[in-house]
Amino acid sequence: MSTSSEADILNQVKTVHRRVALWYYLAVVYVWIVVQAGFLVLLVPILADNYDGLDADLPVTTQRLVMASQWMAGQRPGQSMPGWMLAVPAALIIVTIAGVLLRRLTILLALVPIVAVMALIGELFLLLAPLYQIPDSLAP
Repeated sequence: MSTSSEADILNQVKTVHRRVALWYYLAVVYVWIVVQAGFLVLLVPILADNYDGLDADLPVTTQRLVMASQWMAGQRPGQSMPGWMLAVPAALIIVTIAGVLLRRLTILLALVPIVAVMALIGELFLLLAPLYQIPDSLAP
């Protein structure tokens, strides 16, 4: 049988655990946002340059990814500042506010690393698929 002091200690440990778990998952999301922005700003333009010499049209999703990359890197005509300067801080603020307001749903944040890896693999597929004519083989 536990005493009230043991129950208080257990409740304090649970509270600290919830806070640590929340900030751990938020830190994982922060790193993912920075990696994603770096991917769009640094890697996608290099891979997109490979398509300049091809005579084939890129799939629409790949074109949109390249356009998003150009916006993030500040390479769109008439763009006064790189998009990452707006997108990264906005994403960090939104994720922090959502995490603090929805701290009881920290278990959902456990899915973030899985989603992050899947997103990066999907983006690489979109960029590399046209090189291997994969979209042509997937066409009905």
